[in-house]
Amino acid sequence: MSTPASAIANSASPKSLGFIERDQENSIAHDLIRPYFQDDHELFLLLAFDAMGRLVRMQQANSQSRLHCIIPLSLWRNILGNEVRSVVMAHNHPSGIAWPSGGDRQTTLRAAIMLDLLGIRLGDHLIFVKNGHYSFQRAGLL
Repeated sequence: MSTPASAIANSASPKSLGFIERDQENSIAHDLIRPYFQDDHELFLLLAFDAMGRLVRMQQANSQSRLHCIIPLSLWRNILGNEVRSVVMAHNHPSGIAWPSGGDRQTTLRAAIMLDLLGIRLGDHLIFVKNGHYSFQRAGLL
């Protein structure tokens, strides 16, 4: 059985496996997350869910780097709590390119390891573009 870290680091899944067209998005992606993203700047969201799958916290930050995905420590501090059992990471690519960068993969790997140590599951990392979003989970990277 592979760990989240090894799945992300060793995956050779085709990019297309992780892409979900906008009209196929579930209600969490389409109605809850998508409205936060604009086409002109990158934004990052962390969503925390309890054991029943209910949203208990959400934090957002504007991107501080164009080179890779950075999650400020303050976001992690604000999002994690005793009732949190899973986290979804989401950000947009104003470029319109949904595929994860090397920095996106590295950030996801580090977050999965850190959350696993805390007994919290990284449910997904979503990258939104105008016509849909990329799901690390659907691509088999988690």
